[in-house]
Amino acid sequence: MQDSFRFDMKTSGMPFVDDYIPCEEDIFDYVTEYSGIYPGDLDPTASTKYLTSMKTTYKRIRYLVDAGCIFVGHGLKNDFDMLNIVVTVEQVVDTVHLFQLPNQRLLSLKFLAWYFLDKIIQVGTHDPTEDATTALELFQRYREFEALNKVPEVLCQLYKKAQANQWRVPRQL
Repeated sequence: MQDSFRFDMKTSGMPFVDDYIPCEEDIFDYVTEYSGIYPGDLDPTASTKYLTSMKTTYKRIRYLVDAGCIFVGHGLKNDFDMLNIVVTVEQVVDTVHLFQLPNQRLLSLKFLAWYFLDKIIQVGTHDPTEDATTALELFQRYREFEALNKVPEVLCQLYKKAQANQWRVPRQL
């Protein structure tokens, strides 16, 4: 990350793209626990969600990329691959990589939220807005560690705790 990069959580950084794209094929399993999508969510006659086309979402994201927006999230490569959009490294802040030791496994957003934010997320069904907000909060924490020159130390402690917990958030009583 460049030293000249500035990010102010008070004036920017809120989730605002939460598009649902209807599928023309029959869906037999929505995998709601992971997708957050329920039967009817993709039905133009019944959905309470913002439904749009893949083309419209592509154009919106393409515009944001071309305008130089910074995208903050967790595992963003999958999202960009789905839209077939290439985003420059300078425009992507991916917490899956910010909080990764070299040549070590990737850590889940759920674990990072528990460890750094004392926050339990992803209870029940998937909520993309919760994930996006959590990624923004994690990025802010990373910037704090960076300002204190503590990133390597913090990452080492993180991986020790993750390994001790078998890479999972401990069960809550």
